[in-house]
Amino acid sequence: MNTPENFINWLEGFLDACKNKPTAPQIKEIRKKISDIKPSSGDTYQALWNPNVEPMPMNSFPTIGLVQPDSIEPNNGPLDEAFMAEIEKRKSATTMDELFD
Repeated sequence: MNTPENFINWLEGFLDACKNKPTAPQIKEIRKKISDIKPSSGDTYQALWNPNVEPMPMNSFPTIGLVQPDSIEPNNGPLDEAFMAEIEKRKSATTMDELFD
């Protein structure tokens, strides 16, 4: 068992076996298994705006943004006028039906 997913599966079975009331020695066994888990490399981020960009580990980013690298304009430029008109038209919607009418 070396991934968080494997540990979760093991723990669910373990807790079922002890009817969700582990004893002190069983809790020690759980803590031992926790210490055996290797840190996950995390999910990878694939750029949507350019499929040629190599996937990168998610932990490389403090946050994920929508601004492409090397863009000098926020949100990569001005928004389309038709898009802005649709936003204005639907901004007072109070239900999903009104939003998508």
